[in-house]
Amino acid sequence: MVSICPHKDATILDFFSGSATTAHAVMQLNAEDGGNRKFICVQLPELCDEKSEAYKAGYKTICEIGEERIRRAGQKILK
Repeated sequence: MVSICPHKDATILDFFSGSATTAHAVMQLNAEDGGNRKFICVQLPELCDEKSEAYKAGYKTICEIGEERIRRAGQKILK
């Protein structure tokens, strides 16, 4: 979806960002085509189910999952 935008300096807004898939996609596309896109991700601090694997791994909210994905994706893309 991000790649259909013709502007390499666009700002992409994801108002229900969940695990930050859009942020990951924007960073990856920038790395591939030299773009300078930015992203704004909004996610309410919805609690993870206490029985979920995410909760067991230490993530209390969906926001925390997204934050960690952005960190990991950025590190992976830099490599």
